[in-house]
Formats: sequence, C-alpha cells, structure tokens
Amino acid sequence: MKKKHKVCIIFPQINEISKLFLETYVNVLLPNSENLFLVTKSGAIEIQHGSKIETNSSWKTDKPVTLGRSFLLFGIELRTIINMLRTTSRCDCFIINQTRGSELFPQFILKLLGKKVILITGGTPSLCVRMASNRSFKDNLLFAITFILEQINYLLVDRIVISSELELLDKPGLSRQGRKVFAHKGQYIDRELFSSGVEPSKRSKSIGYLGRFAKEKGIENFLKSMNILYAIDSEVRFMIMGDGPLMPMVKEAVEGLPTGVATLVGFVLRNDLPNYLQGIRVVVIPSYTEGLPNAMLEAMACRAIVLATPVGAIPSVIIDGGTGFILADNSPSCIANNIIRIFNRSDVDAISQNAIDLLSTEFSMQSAINKFQKLLESL
Repeated sequence: MKKKHKVCIIFPQINEISKLFLETYVNVLLPNSENLFLVTKSGAIEIQHGSKIETNSSWKTDKPVTLGRSFLLFGIELRTIINMLRTTSRCDCFIINQTRGSELFPQFILKLLGKKVILITGGTPSLCVRMASNRSFKDNLLFAITFILEQINYLLVDRIVISSELELLDKPGLSRQGRKVFAHKGQYIDRELFSSGVEPSKRSKSIGYLGRFAKEKGIENFLKSMNILYAIDSEVRFMIMGDGPLMPMVKEAVEGLPTGVATLVGFVLRNDLPNYLQGIRVVVIPSYTEGLPNAMLEAMACRAIVLATPVGAIPSVIIDGGTGFILADNSPSCIANNIIRIFNRSDVDAISQNAIDLLSTEFSMQSAINKFQKLLESL
C-alpha cells in the first residue's frame, strides 16, 4: 500500500443538505488519510474521529440561479481560497465537490502549487442551469459561462470522480478526459439508520417524491402525474419531500387535489427521513440529470420501490424489474402508467429484497472506504 496522502476537502458552504454529503466524505477519507483538513468560507480545521461538523450557511435553495447570485458565489469563493492557502503547506491532495463552476480558481491555484486535485461530480451543472432558464439572453449567457467553466474544471484536475461509467454519456466533454475519470464515488448507506421496514406489498398505495424542487429534477412532470393517477385510482396518496425554487408550483399542485390526497412535507432532516420512507410504496425520481442520488439509495434501503429515469449512474443500480423500475421517459403519463404497473406486480417484495442485497454488497461503508483507497492510490 502506498503512503497515505495528507488530504484537504474544500467545501465552501455547509447547510443541512450539503452537510450530509460532507459527512460521507469525511467518514470514508479518515481511514485513508494521514491527515484530513476541511476548508470552508469560514476557516480551515483539521478533522479527526469524533469531530463535529457545523453548518455555516443559510443559503436558500428556493431562489433561481442568476448572474447576481453567481457574483455572490464569487465572493464566497475568494474567502474560501484565502482559507485554502493556509493548508497548502500541510496537504498534498485536495478534494473539491463540483458545483456550477465556482471551484475554478481554487483548482487553478492548486495546480500552480503542484497539488493533486480530485473533483467529485454529481448532476451536470450546465444542464441544471439550462433547465432552470427561460432562454433569455442573460440565461443563455449564464449557461455558456457555466459550460465553459465545467470543461476547464475537467482539464485542471488530476481525477474526476463519477458514480458509474454510464455518466460518461451524460456529461458533455467528460469522455475526452480518459484516465482522469474514476468511476467509483464511494457512496454508502447507513443501514442502522435506514432500516428496511415492512414489505412494500403491505404498504398503502403511497407515492413519494424526495429531492430538490427544480426543473432539472423533473418535478413538474411528477406533479402533473398526480392528477392522472388520482383519476385512475382514488386510493393513491402522495408525499412530497424537499425544497427549492419551484415550491410555489408544488404547493399549488397539492392544493389542487382533494384534502389529504397529497402531503407537502418540505425539507426533512436525515434522521427523520426513514420514518417517511418506510411508509412509502413507490419513490419516483423523474430527473433529467443526476449522478447517483442518495435519495434513491436511501429509499431502496427502506424497501420502497424506486421508479427512476435512466440518467447518470441510475441504470447501474436500478435494473427494471430486478432492483426497481426504469422510466422510458419522464412524461406525466409515463410516470402514471409505470406506477400502475408497479401496483399490479406481485413480485415487489422480491424486488425490494434484491435492492437491499445490492446495497449490502456495493454500498456498505467498508466498500466505500476501499473505493476511496483505490482512488487515492491512483494519484
């Protein structure tokens, strides 16, 4: 085994949502690092076993992406760079989580200093911007800037981490990066927290959405599918969890159905999430772009049946009729028809068990630690 790296995670803003991702990285990096540091907009600290990570951001997810917000992000980036420079003498490897291009300047500085840089990807930032735009000149300019920054990011880093090689098809320009791409993100599920619950066949006809309320997540089509489903089967019930810029649209859709048919839960803390997922029969992920959504893995762990679009790394986990179900497209009628298809299946309990078995082998903490070990050794 090669000598362990001195690792620094760059994570400018930590809110309740991003904190979950950060804690995952910390847990798999601690066993693989000689030292582990965390740089945010607020400062730089050394992370040790038992360290508590605090949030430092009230950044709201219910506001659209604009040029003005991009300039605000630039200010946050400058503060983060100053804090990052305090760790460069103590770290040789830096891990950055991909956002909408705001990691460009830290990467450029780190390359000048001869440091190794790993970029962790999720959904495609430029596509997220495109989906949220109205195709105005300002929106098109923001999309172009994000796309260019996205490609420069790929050029600057030493490794680009994706969840599956399938993502090479979804992320423009990524296939040209060759050996830089490492197709194992090292995600894991806490099976003590996300326990199975009762079999899906014994649950009510409950349908859940869990995620950001944004265009790229396909939530508009999910909301439209609710009316179709309720017209077919009045026993269906909907539970919508999350937050985002389309919150007004979500509220209107919920209020448009009879009282009690749809419930808008809003943002759910991670420790409370199993209480909801263990009562849902089908969780729908109708996204236009994804990496490998944690919400999907958490739903599978709680024995909810996942119905998802085949984007990003999702098809590497969800096999139609095997570990879940795949949407041919995310149109409202396709979502509704597939949910009816799932309700009519007699083997959903076996499918949910297949999903749990897959999680046990591929998404355990030890598996994630081993994957990050290989990533760091490849530098």
